[in-house]
Amino acid sequence: MTNAVNREGHSNAESLLSALELRLWTNCKSWTCPWVFRGQRDASWDLTPSAWRNPSTVPLQRLARLRVEFEERFGLGIRELLYRNPLTRCANADFVVKAYAQGRAEFSLLLDFVTFADELGHRVPDVDIYRRLAHHNYLPDVQSYPLVRFLPELNAAAALAQHHGVPTRSLDWTRNPLYAAYFAASEVEVADTKAQIAIWAIRPDLLLELGRHERYNSQYTRFLGHTVPNSENPYLRSQQGLFIHPVYGCAHIAAAGTFPDFQTFALDAQSHSSEPVIRVLTLPHSEVGELLRLLWLRGVSRAHLMPTIDNVTHALSSRWKWTM
Repeated sequence: MTNAVNREGHSNAESLLSALELRLWTNCKSWTCPWVFRGQRDASWDLTPSAWRNPSTVPLQRLARLRVEFEERFGLGIRELLYRNPLTRCANADFVVKAYAQGRAEFSLLLDFVTFADELGHRVPDVDIYRRLAHHNYLPDVQSYPLVRFLPELNAAAALAQHHGVPTRSLDWTRNPLYAAYFAASEVEVADTKAQIAIWAIRPDLLLELGRHERYNSQYTRFLGHTVPNSENPYLRSQQGLFIHPVYGCAHIAAAGTFPDFQTFALDAQSHSSEPVIRVLTLPHSEVGELLRLLWLRGVSRAHLMPTIDNVTHALSSRWKWTM
C-alpha cells in the first residue's frame, strides 16, 4: 500500500454526503462497518490530541502553565533519581522531566474537573482513581524507565471530561460518518474561502493488528482504540463514539522527547496492509452551510448528538446563522 494519506476532495456538500454513505465503507456481506470517523474544521490540521496542541484556549493555557510549574517543582528531584541509578543514568533527563510534567499537568486538569463536578452532585465515574492518586501526590517511578506511566489508563471519567471541554491525550471518533461531518462543519465560525473541513477515516482493527508487533511496543508509538460503557456517558452513546489513545504516550516522550504521532503510526500500518487504513475527505468552507442543512434534514444536529435542552437553542442558532 502507499505510504501517504489518501485525500479525496469534494466540491459540494451533496457529493461529500454521497461519499459518506455507510454502505460504501462496509463489506457487502458484513453487518458492521470497520471504519471510524473524525471531523475537523481545518483540513490542514494533523490528528493531534487536544492536550498536545498549542495553547490557544484557556484550558490549554492552564495546561502549559502547569507543565512549567511541575518542571520547576520536580525537575531536580527526577534528575537526581535518574543519576543515582546506573540503569537510568544514560537517560535523557530533560525528556523524562518533560514527560512527567506533561502527564502531571494533564492529570491536574482532569482532577479539577472530576472534583468540581462531583462537588456539584454530578455523577462522575472513576472519581476515586483520581482522588487516590492525588492523595499520594505520586511521582514517576524512574526505576522502570523508560516504561514510565504518569496517568491512569483511559477511563470513563477522562471520557466524560473530554466531552465537556477538558483537553486529553485521546482522539475522539465516531462510527457514524455523518456525525463526523457535522462536528467538522459545526466548528466553522466564519467561512474561509481558502480553507476546507476534513473528515478523517481509519481502521481500528488494522491498527490493533499492527500494534501487536513487538517493535511498536519497544518504540512506544502505538495508538489503539478504547471505549467506556455507554451507560457511563450519554454523549458517547448518542454520538456512537470511541477513542483512539496513545498507549505509551509518556514513555515515548521520555525516550524520544517528542509526542508520538498518530498519522505516522497509521501510515506504517497501511504500508504493511493489503487494505487502506487511513483516508481523509475534504470540503470547502463555502459549502458548510449547505452541509449543515442537509445534515439537519437527516436528523443530525448538536441537539441530537448532545441531547440537552440548552443544545436545542444552540442547534437552532446554528440553523439561523447559516440561513441569514
